[in-house]
This record gives sequence, C-alpha cells and structure tokens, in this order.
Amino acid sequence: MKKLLFVFIMCFSALIICNAAYAKEAESDVFEVTSGLDFDKDKVSTFDSTKTISGTAIKDTGIKIEVYLVNAEDMELTGDYELTVGVSGIFTQTIELSLGENYVVVSSGEGEENKAEITVNRKNEAVKKALEQGVYLP
Repeated sequence: MKKLLFVFIMCFSALIICNAAYAKEAESDVFEVTSGLDFDKDKVSTFDSTKTISGTAIKDTGIKIEVYLVNAEDMELTGDYELTVGVSGIFTQTIELSLGENYVVVSSGEGEENKAEITVNRKNEAVKKALEQGVYLP
C-alpha cells in the first residue's frame, strides 16, 4: 500500500511540475502560447521533426504561425499556418521542422506586441544515436 501511495504522489507531483513549466511561455496582448515551445528562450534544440504549439486566445482570434528555414544567406518560408480560435478559447497547431535552424513566428494581427518568436535547431537523428551510444565517465 505504501508503494502504491508513493507512486501516486510521484506521478501527481510530476504532473504539477510539468504543467507549471509550460504555464506561461509566451504572452502577447491577444494570445498566450502555453505549450510546445519555450518562447522565453531565444533558441532551443530538438530531434523532433514536428512540434505542436498550443495556446489560448479570445474566440474568433486569428492566429498565424510561420516557419522559416534559416540558410547562410536568407530565410526560406517552409510552413505557413493560419487558424481561428474557436469557442473553447484554445488553439493547437502541429508544425513541420526542417533539419537545421527553423525560425518560428506566432502572431495575431499587426505589431510586435502580438508576436512570439524563437529559433528551433532541429538536429539530425545520427547525432541522437551517437549520443545514446556514447561512453560517459563520471
């Protein structure tokens, strides 16, 4: 019984901590991104080919998500997503990420205060496998 209670407490604690970590990542005057990417940072890395961005806004708010692949000379638009927030006030969109640096912009309307931006560096799966098979010394 003690083991079951311990497991329950640990799972419940992890749930609370995870939700707190994503509780307020990016906020504008119009929308708030609550999960998917940490817009408090300028740059993050991932091995994932997709990310799901979720947030809240007032009903009928238009949300635009643009994904650019950053090259040495310019940026190429690789994903353009537009959605309208429904009655629930929640929006969710899965975006595709290219290998390399992806510049992600979530916006609603005009103005810098209605925009959240981040660079997502998608790493190759070979790097992940090499790290997993690496030898680590204490």
